[in-house]
Amino acid sequence: MENDFCLNVIEEKNALRKKNRLALKNLFSFGAPTENSLAANERIINLKSFSESHIVLAFLQAGNEISCSKIIEEARKQNKILAVPRIRPGTSLMDFFVLKNDVPLHAQTEIGSYNILEPLTTLKKIEPENLSEKNVFAVIPGLGFTKNGERLGKGKGFYDRYIPTIIAKKLTLCGLCFDCQIVQSIPTDSHDIKVDFVATESALLRTSI
Repeated sequence: MENDFCLNVIEEKNALRKKNRLALKNLFSFGAPTENSLAANERIINLKSFSESHIVLAFLQAGNEISCSKIIEEARKQNKILAVPRIRPGTSLMDFFVLKNDVPLHAQTEIGSYNILEPLTTLKKIEPENLSEKNVFAVIPGLGFTKNGERLGKGKGFYDRYIPTIIAKKLTLCGLCFDCQIVQSIPTDSHDIKVDFVATESALLRTSI
């Protein structure tokens, strides 16, 4: 019975991934939805937990994914510690490396795993277990989110493995996506992370966590 349940969860997640990938493809087929991304970014920047954060964990846009370029720009402007992920090749693990606020992004990044932009390994790596004196604000990408903070990832489990390793004074998780990625429900396992907020171009949803 337990194996049947796991298989059902996997099948339902894969069906949702397929549906939302198609929705994103259709959205981007009319051009990069830059204004939508900026509107969603602004909702995050105006959060008190963002302004009070010492460290911002963001991501570099890949494919038909929402951009958090304005969040990155604002974090650099406020001279926060800003870090973005790099995948450990051949694994389902990742690390976050700190970007230098006074150096252009293109000079600190390269094409890495899965043909996506990643930070250089010569940059300082965040040690997630040593942040007990810091307020950390993590911007979380996903293929889908619910209004209750459930998240649908791409299936590799990078964030589900990384987030639990963070030991911070305060940790805020905020999902970032387009309106078309909000779904009614997502089948979840015990290891699936949930977020505190979900920001889209038209709303900031405070979840029930």
